[in-house]
Amino acid sequence: MTVITCPDCGQVTSLDAVRHSADEFCTHCDFPLFWARPEGFASEAIDDTDVSRRRLPGTGGRLTVGHRPCPSCGEQNHISAVRCIRCKALMDPAPPPPMYVPPPPFYNPPVEPKSRWKWWYWVIIGAVVVAAVVIVVIATR
Repeated sequence: MTVITCPDCGQVTSLDAVRHSADEFCTHCDFPLFWARPEGFASEAIDDTDVSRRRLPGTGGRLTVGHRPCPSCGEQNHISAVRCIRCKALMDPAPPPPMYVPPPPFYNPPVEPKSRWKWWYWVIIGAVVVAAVVIVVIATR
């Protein structure tokens, strides 16, 4: 049995073994107790200036391990974790389905009305005018 004092609030808790489960959090302040060192833990002095050294679950603060936060609760998990050790959410959730974007409305430009007057109408009108002028000129002589 391991006795761990919560480094956040000071509450003493006894654990059978560190299993990274929900019952290994402090009942008073919700601090993850598997990050805390058990009482009587003798180890070499740790250089606190190394920012990459983390007290991750199961390592007891003795190993340098990569980590990433849970997208659901923010808990630090091992870099290869599939599910969060705290909330059991997937560490790499499926992306949301793409949103349906309706296509823009079809724009049918207005059709200009076709002219009823074709080019040959103008030829006929021109021929009639020329014939009328010729008839007037001949009649006036």
